Amino acid sequence: NWIACTDADTLVPTDWLRTHLTAARTGVDLLLGTVRPDEAELPPSVLHRWLGRHQFTDGHPHMHGANMGVRSDTYRGAGGFASIAEHEDVKLVERVRAMGARVMATGASPVLTSGRLIGRTPGGMAGYLLALGGVAVLEAREPS
Repeated sequence: NWIACTDADTLVPTDWLRTHLTAARTGVDLLLGTVRPDEAELPPSVLHRWLGRHQFTDGHPHMHGANMGVRSDTYRGAGGFASIAEHEDVKLVERVRAMGARVMATGASPVLTSGRLIGRTPGGMAGYLLALGGVAVLEAREPS
């Protein structure tokens, strides 16, 4: 069995599940996909910084819970998602890698996720986007 993970504020392409199932059928234990923030929600300067720091090719170094899949026995063997406020996806990937599982990073089927600058946790995607330069933009949007 395979667990395909995304976020509620994320749109997946029509071939997304097919990409996951193909990886599963070839023996991959954990699939790491890419994400793109919605450019309509981001200032151009933040989008530019994001694009400059992220690879969208096979073998990329990124991990995003909004585009990840894991074999169910691997998920259970790694202890599943930790009950922590943030970075539960990163911790899961670290434990899966420590198990010696087969991990594949793919540039296929990137997802489109929210470019919001206010999020559930300070260290999540919104916090990362703020760190890329959104703080000044957020302050400029607040009424005086």
